[in-house]
Amino acid sequence: KNIKNILIIKLGGAGDIILATPIIKNFKKLIPQANLHVLVLEDVASLLNNNPHIKTTTIINFDDSKQKIKNVARSFDTYDIDLAVNLQSTNFSSKVLKRISSRWKINRSYYFRDKNTDVLVGFENTYRSVIERDFDVLRSIGLNPVEKSTEVFLDGREINWAKEFFLLNGLSQNKKTVVVHPCSSLKIRSWGIDNFTILCKKLVLEGDCQIIINCSPNELDSVAVIKDIVPEVCLFSGSLRELLSL
Repeated sequence: KNIKNILIIKLGGAGDIILATPIIKNFKKLIPQANLHVLVLEDVASLLNNNPHIKTTTIINFDDSKQKIKNVARSFDTYDIDLAVNLQSTNFSSKVLKRISSRWKINRSYYFRDKNTDVLVGFENTYRSVIERDFDVLRSIGLNPVEKSTEVFLDGREINWAKEFFLLNGLSQNKKTVVVHPCSSLKIRSWGIDNFTILCKKLVLEGDCQIIINCSPNELDSVAVIKDIVPEVCLFSGSLRELLSL
């Protein structure tokens, strides 16, 4: 009951942010009197737009200057943070947590108890889902998760945009839709455009699916071969919020 403001730090990519929505929701349901503040990377902050559980969203970048990082950390002094939780314990995020003034701190790290934090989350194995491992933070302070589903919140304008996109591209809202992202920023993670081309062709011919190829503007040339061989696919290159709408 004494916790009035909670800071959740999640410095990860788009998927990491979506997978953090269950613990955000649980913190609000289990400690309803607390205001939730989140600190995320600038590129993915929009994924939390319209989230009713969040009071404020603050952004940071890995290449920010030391002074900028100090300023971001000091900005939370305004909220009198009672509990600061770092959900992705890396060197960078741990350094950010160290600079933040908070009554209690938790670093979700299975391998060490950081001297700058107050709770050891504990370790079982690495074969559990990220959501379950985040929930260990709640369990470590005596709270039991009540809901485990991810969630995003779209407004009416975004939903109407998606409906128009489907209409303009000849897509049906009543047909099975598969979104494919065939490119990777790391070569070691790449499955190969040829394999994705075969997959898309099978999904169209054998699975009766409609395919949306998601890519960045810089990747359009790389995925053009898929469109050449499987003309039924639809190419999409837009914002994260637009992708969520689809």
